[in-house]
Amino acid sequence: MNAFPRSAIAAAFLALGVAACSGYTSQNAPSAVPNVNPGLHPNALIVHPSKLALNGIGERYEKTFVVREAGYTGSFNTSETVGCMQAALLEPSVGTGPKTTFTLTGKKKTTTACTITFSDTKGHKANFKFTVA
Repeated sequence: MNAFPRSAIAAAFLALGVAACSGYTSQNAPSAVPNVNPGLHPNALIVHPSKLALNGIGERYEKTFVVREAGYTGSFNTSETVGCMQAALLEPSVGTGPKTTFTLTGKKKTTTACTITFSDTKGHKANFKFTVA
């Protein structure tokens, strides 16, 4: 007597045939780490999150964000929209790759969004926007 009924064997062959016809291979299987922005270069300068709203003034309302660039070990420099650094304290003032966590603390309310531009020595740039309520 056979260990598997013919219907089970037929179902297995049918499943294999459908998988083979679908073009599915392990090469196009989803990766374990999703690519959050496939348009970015793998070594792009990234700020995450790219915008924050501070809900008040002082350390109680401070928030952190990360600037990173894979494979980069130089400095992350900053430039700002005029007047933005009077609205908030950024610590540290300069970061180092491949990753730096920055803390932003509100000093005075803003009427519009402020922008800090982070850059590296390779010419890559990324903007970070914030408001202080």
